[in-house]
Amino acid sequence: EQTAVAGGAVMRTVNVLMFGTGEYTTGYTPSGASKSDKSTGVVALVMLDLRRRGKVGTLGMVGTNGRKMPDVREHMQRVLGDVYDGIEPACIRTWPADDEVDAFAYKKAVAAFSPGDVAIIFTPDDTHHAIAEECLLHGMHVLITKPPAKSLAEHSAIAAAAMAAGRLCAIEVHKRY
Repeated sequence: EQTAVAGGAVMRTVNVLMFGTGEYTTGYTPSGASKSDKSTGVVALVMLDLRRRGKVGTLGMVGTNGRKMPDVREHMQRVLGDVYDGIEPACIRTWPADDEVDAFAYKKAVAAFSPGDVAIIFTPDDTHHAIAEECLLHGMHVLITKPPAKSLAEHSAIAAAAMAAGRLCAIEVHKRY
């Protein structure tokens, strides 16, 4: 897909890979829909809406437990696809496969995307560093939920990887105190 921009330049539509398949991304928890104000999720809902409006292209989602993905997809269809016009959760490609558990599925998912695409990381804090570095080494722009890393050394390594790759890396803070 391509989108024309000012001055006659043409840019391709950016694709988005979401990391994490839990409550904040999808609204799904092991006991079903979240009982919080995030029962529809936040990240996937926003990305699906951006896709509906033509602002982003391909969407991907990666976790570690493919066995829960049929339930996640059913949940997203029920709370998003069946409720909002033009929101199509089935368009999201997922990793690992539905019969796999793979803590390193993110590496396969990243390889399926292109430099210049976007990674959004909402995973356990201790995984942010490795995932962010993999994405940056692949040339993706990265958005990480807080905290970006577990130590100053990891934070500095992420910043250095972003600088070396010439990519944006930002931290998302979704709670106010």
